Amino acid sequence: MIKKTILFVINDLEFGGGQLTVINEANGLWTRGYGVFVLTFRPTKPSRSLEALLKIPEENRALIPARSFLDIPAFIKLLKFIRKTKPDFIFSNLFFSNILMRLTKIFYLRAKIIIREGNMPNEKSAAVKFADFLFAFLTYKIIVNAEAVKKPLLKFLPAKKLDVIYNGVDEAFFSCEPRSAREQKIIISVASLHPKKGQAYLLEAVKILAKKRNDFKLFVAGEGFLRPKLESFVKKNKLENMAEFLGGLGREDLRQWLCKSDIFALSSLWEGLPNAMLEAMAAGLPTVATSVGGVPEVIKPNQNGILVPAADPNALAEALFRLLDDSALRKRLGEGAKDT
Repeated sequence: MIKKTILFVINDLEFGGGQLTVINEANGLWTRGYGVFVLTFRPTKPSRSLEALLKIPEENRALIPARSFLDIPAFIKLLKFIRKTKPDFIFSNLFFSNILMRLTKIFYLRAKIIIREGNMPNEKSAAVKFADFLFAFLTYKIIVNAEAVKKPLLKFLPAKKLDVIYNGVDEAFFSCEPRSAREQKIIISVASLHPKKGQAYLLEAVKILAKKRNDFKLFVAGEGFLRPKLESFVKKNKLENMAEFLGGLGREDLRQWLCKSDIFALSSLWEGLPNAMLEAMAAGLPTVATSVGGVPEVIKPNQNGILVPAADPNALAEALFRLLDDSALRKRLGEGAKDT
């Protein structure tokens, strides 16, 4: 049987859930014998690049710099690239790429265009929602990573276009040695330092906890423009011994941190279904997470984690306190997380 050719398209290959999904799926199909190409539109910052994880040959990767939807020279290069590679399927991620690739359908009818949506519709403006509706007619399928993402899309997109496929987890994250007992427990949070990730509320929770105990430390992995403000909060409240910023971590460093941590904290104000949480669960970590987006589809109270309301540092602190106090509960919920 002749294998199909698949073109994966995304804005860039910098650190992010959508980018990691593209890399994992491109690698998976390449190792199964499919023709796989990966195309980006923006140069990737070396300090944040995930490109080293790609297993496809260099000649199957392409960068076509595009400044906007009206960048005609870039669009012509894009059409030439598509006609050269002749993809059977185009799998696109993120809004900019999704719009550009669906426009190519007008000029290259052969390809079936699949787009991936990992963000909640409430993150989108009315104009973006209208564009999604308009371009849905040029789309073969829209893959979402949670039922919570699918449900609001049904208000303005045809149901037959939408499929839910949960994100996969790299098998390496299941390979942790048994955790050793220690006096100071490690709480880890992994997310970009962006308002929607809610780290400000998590640090408020640490401030509350620090008044009652000192047997823990929060480590925050991730980069973003909020870092100076968050670090200033830590310094102002004299929490330097209770919270530390790790910056962006490579995949193996992240795995090691998850393996040696005791609790995973997700403080997001909205989410689709975060990869970082799934990786932490695979590593056997009990999770304290805000009940947003697709998170409750995976985190089941008293089975594999604890759910708390968003933007509520007191609830976060109470849930973390409960896990810090109860090693048997941490172990049971961690085992449940891995099973999930």
